[in-house]
Formats: sequence, structure tokens, C-alpha cells
Amino acid sequence: MFVRWADASGTWTDWVSDSIILDRVAPTGSITLAGGRLTVESSEVDVAVPATDAWSPITTVALSNDGSTWTSMPYAPTLNWLLTGGSGTRTVWAKWRDQAGNWSSPASDPINVSYTADSVARQAGANRYATAAAISAGAFSPGVSVAYVALGTNFPDALAAAAAAGHLDGPLLLVTTGTIPTETAAELTRLRPGRIVVVGGPTVVSDGVLDALRPYTAGSVVRQAGANRYATAAAISAGAFSPGVSVAYVALGTNFPDALAAAAAAGHLDGPLLLVTTGTIPTETAAELTRLRPGRIVVVGGPAVVSDGVLDALRPY
Repeated sequence: MFVRWADASGTWTDWVSDSIILDRVAPTGSITLAGGRLTVESSEVDVAVPATDAWSPITTVALSNDGSTWTSMPYAPTLNWLLTGGSGTRTVWAKWRDQAGNWSSPASDPINVSYTADSVARQAGANRYATAAAISAGAFSPGVSVAYVALGTNFPDALAAAAAAGHLDGPLLLVTTGTIPTETAAELTRLRPGRIVVVGGPTVVSDGVLDALRPYTAGSVVRQAGANRYATAAAISAGAFSPGVSVAYVALGTNFPDALAAAAAAGHLDGPLLLVTTGTIPTETAAELTRLRPGRIVVVGGPAVVSDGVLDALRPY
């Protein structure tokens, strides 16, 4: 644009100029996702995106595994992206924004992912919530009957919930006391579980989080909790298991390593995980064992962890 101006005597200045880009057009283009080729033993792919549009450079790219939940990042010619899910066809959506602030329409490209039986793959995220979501995405397809949600900053409730989730073929995802992390929300959006079970009382996972979980399921959102970790484990067991289970695992409730391993075994064998102290069987655990009358009981950890006295006291159950 050129401009000049005159003073009161009619004397004009020289012409001066400046330029401006008027950009009201959404950028267009397409993405290339590893050429659509088969990828083995990896769920990380490179996404190639356009460098510029007709008016101004691309500044931001947003990527998505479902076309609705987007992660924005600074533009780069090739971006690395983690696919969700296990073997099968996966699609990545991308959209990009130019310097004028215009977003393109979403573009997509599929890729076939195949994990061989002897492959070694990592399931991980930037934090514990993202890692739990990645583990879920690697094992569960949308439409699971149930998803368990537990506090991610302490262990007791999640231990019992893991066994119940395994028994009911659902994932265990993590939240904070007051928020649903973005990664957990994205995985729940993908899963659309039939119902959601929140474990722990309102001081552990707030009522606000419980209410905020409702849009992620067409079914119910329920809380399973007790006055302490032993009562909560018993409540989780009661919500998932009927009397006459073939096995119940019993682990120390004041530390997590043994119970972590036991939770997976218990879920696989369709049994609960219940908690004790080193020297006692809490009342709530005893009541749940009385109700269950399991075919056998497996105590995990040595006598310094769960005493022989507790082991012997479990025999009547």
C-alpha cells in the first residue's frame, strides 16, 4: 500500500509504502503417514505435513488419533506421532495453522500396524497418566464393558482395582484427586466404556471428578470405596466377584511391590486382591473372605511382609 499527504499549503510528501498480507483463506494440503506402509514392532510413525500455503508459512500442526482430540505442536516438516491401539489399521488426523491464524480442514492417512508374537514394544507416555492410557490403548478396543479409574498419586486402591479390571476385561486408568488428565480423557473418549467405576472415597477422587467422568460413558459412573484401604479393597472385590471364586490373593496393604504383581495374576485367574497388615487380617478383609469362600488363598510376600501368623489365620476362610 502506498500513501502520501499534503500540508495546509498544498505541499505533498514523497510516496511511502508498507506491505500487509490479507489472508482469509484456510491453508490446504495433505499429510503422508509413513506412506501407509506396514510397520512392525513399533507404534511410532513419522507424519509429513505441508510447509506453507499460498499466503504465509505454517506455524502450528495439530495431530489426533481419533479426529476429535487434538495435540498441538510447533511446525516441523516431519513430526513423530504415537499411534494408539494394537495390531490393525490406525489413522492419524492432522490440521495446520498458518501465520495469519487460519486452520486447514483435517486431513487423514491410515497405516497398518502389525505386532509379531516375538516383538518387543514399549508402552509409555510423558507421565504416569499417559503411560496408563498407552497401556490401555495397547490392550483394549473401544466398547469395553467397564473402565476402572483410580488415584494416580497413591497405590492402595489401584491395586485391588487392577485385579477387578482384569477379571472384567477392562482397563485401569489414573486421575488426580481433582482433575481428569488430558491423556485419561482422550483414552476414555476412545474406549467409550459401558460404565465407569471410580475407586476410593471423595477425599481420594473428588465428587467433581466423578461427575466429570459421566460424559465418557453411556452407562453409570459409580464409586466403590470404604473407610480405609482395606475396606475399599473389599468393596471393589464385592462389586466384581461372586462367592465361590477359585482363588483370592492376599497382599500387604502398606506397600505396593508384591501386590502389583499379584493384581495381574489375580485378575487373570478371575480372583480378587485383598489387603492385610503384616500381623493382622483387617475386619473388612475377613468379612469379604467369609462372603467369597474362595477355593484357595495365595499370600504374596515372605513372613517379614505378611507373617506366618496371618497365613495360618487365613486357613479357616
